[in-house]
Amino acid sequence: MIIVCEPQCIGFEHAEVNAALLETIMIAFPDEKVLFVGDREHIKLISKILRTNFEGRIQYKVVDIFSREINFFTKFKKEIIFHKKIFDIAIKRIELYFFRLLV
Repeated sequence: MIIVCEPQCIGFEHAEVNAALLETIMIAFPDEKVLFVGDREHIKLISKILRTNFEGRIQYKVVDIFSREINFFTKFKKEIIFHKKIFDIAIKRIELYFFRLLV
């Protein structure tokens, strides 16, 4: 599974770009499922743009996107929490672990 995350765009922002990116990923990796994580309205628009071309291969997970108007320290704390959620999703969906040690 490939996880694609949009941590800042809400609503129509970059919806066409993100839909094109998802379509590219789906074509490049035809055997993989994709999970798109983002804002509820953003997901609605992306799924509408993609229509049914990749039905069954793409899943969506709604997360709250925080305001860009908050101060640096609050934003930093919220970003850590946000990324932890993404890693938690990834860990639950990993089927194979691959470790490579560089010496």
